[in-house]
Parts: sequence; C-alpha cells; structure tokens
Amino acid sequence: MGNKRILIYAFGKRTEKWAGNCRYDTSKVGEVKRALLEEYVDWAGELQDFIRSAEEVTLSQIYMLPIGHGWTSRKGFTLIGDAAHFMTPFAGEGLNVAMLDALELAQEIIASTQNGGASCLATAVVFERAGAVAEVSRRSKEFMFRGDAPGGLIKELW
Repeated sequence: MGNKRILIYAFGKRTEKWAGNCRYDTSKVGEVKRALLEEYVDWAGELQDFIRSAEEVTLSQIYMLPIGHGWTSRKGFTLIGDAAHFMTPFAGEGLNVAMLDALELAQEIIASTQNGGASCLATAVVFERAGAVAEVSRRSKEFMFRGDAPGGLIKELW
C-alpha cells in the first residue's frame, strides 16, 4: 500500500516572516535543496541524500494556540481535534487527543438524547486535556530546538 514515497521534514527555528526574507525562492525545489544542504552541511551523507533526492518541497509554518486558550460554549456547536486545540506536533499526541475528543463527544451526544439535554462537559474536558498536551508539545519543541541540538538531545535520550 502507499505510493512508495518517503515524506521528510526539515524543521528549523525561523522568524515568522522568514520565507519572504530568505535569500532563495522557497517555491523552487533546487534552491531549497541547495539551502538545506548548506544548512545541514555537517550531517551524514546518507541524510543529505534524502535532501538531494527531493522531488518537491512545501513550506509550512508551525503555529500553536496559547496554552490554556478557551472560549464560551455555544449550543449546537462543538470543536474537537486540531480545530479545538491547535498545537505543534512535537508531543506526538495530536491524533490521540483528537480521537479521545471524538469518543467523548459521541458519548455526550448519546447521553443527551437519553436525558433530554446536552451538557458542556465535552468542551471542558477538551480544554483540560488540550492544555496538558499543549504544554508537553511546547516543552518538546524547546527541547528539540535548543542550542546544542541534535547532539544534546541524543546524549539525553541515549
């Protein structure tokens, strides 16, 4: 199954306006590959080969809602998953949180049909869970992008 392709991410700490101010055209594969190979010049040749083999590039910026962000519930409208707690991917928990949101929302819907009214429990639980996972994601992001990365990260993990 699949399309026999490998998806590679090259993360880096940048300013929000970086893409418009960098010295190359981020929409041109060759220019992006040259820039990444310069940036990762000290990496193993095998890892650089992944960059050299790239056939397309997509520039994406990573955003995150503030930890503890919330809103007032509205009858008939519920957000779950990324829409409810948009955060960086560094905790590796986004899908798990979204699936649990969906399960608990389904349970709330069933309960509301049985007792004649809906509650705001799902929203409150989503905020609580999202805040905890968002904090882990924030700490993980800082850990991965600290000054001695990746060497310091590797030393701490192994």
